Amino acid sequence: ALFGDLLAAADGSKIFFSVIISDAKAPFSMTTRIGSYDPVQDVANSILYLQQNVRLLGSTSDGLGLYLLPVGQDPDFGAVLRFDLRSNKMKEELPILGTLYASLAPDASLLAVAAFTSTVGDHLEPMLKLYDLRTSPLAPPRTFGLPDSTSQVAGFIWSPEGRELYFLFLPRDITDQPEAANGLWRLNIETGEMSQVAGVTDPGFHIVGIDPRGKWVFIKHESK
Repeated sequence: ALFGDLLAAADGSKIFFSVIISDAKAPFSMTTRIGSYDPVQDVANSILYLQQNVRLLGSTSDGLGLYLLPVGQDPDFGAVLRFDLRSNKMKEELPILGTLYASLAPDASLLAVAAFTSTVGDHLEPMLKLYDLRTSPLAPPRTFGLPDSTSQVAGFIWSPEGRELYFLFLPRDITDQPEAANGLWRLNIETGEMSQVAGVTDPGFHIVGIDPRGKWVFIKHESK
């Protein structure tokens, strides 16, 4: 086992988990196992096995499906998968474009992704996109430009009621091991207003959670 995800179902009845496993026989040397855990019955069940690296984004709003993000060597992605738990089959492939990060709203109605858009002279501007998963076919996303065009989003988390999105800023080229971060920020989904919450400058911090009342964002350092 290399890494994985733990996410509560939208109705709170169970915990979904994924495990990415090193597998020399798989096309890209990785397989993904996804299952669920019932904390009341203390029972774990296997749901899905895929011969690729897939991130578990969360369950659908009715609890009858899962949203999955295929992950490759390229940080960009072009689709999100919806798996039907009743038929145990992939139901559809949603045309969602982003880079590195995607996060499902608590009620599974919206999906936030980090992305870049081309401007004059092929300059890439960082942005956030919000896809409304309730639309069929999928409607074009709402887009939000970031206050600092030299930075990019480094992970984000929703407030419990789904009205705000918190995220960290890092210099754009994350492969250069940046010396400083550009703060913890908040986006108001309804108004589109962005504001800085805290001056986090150490690039080693990552967002790991938020308290049930939405009063505290928890960040953890990768090496401390």
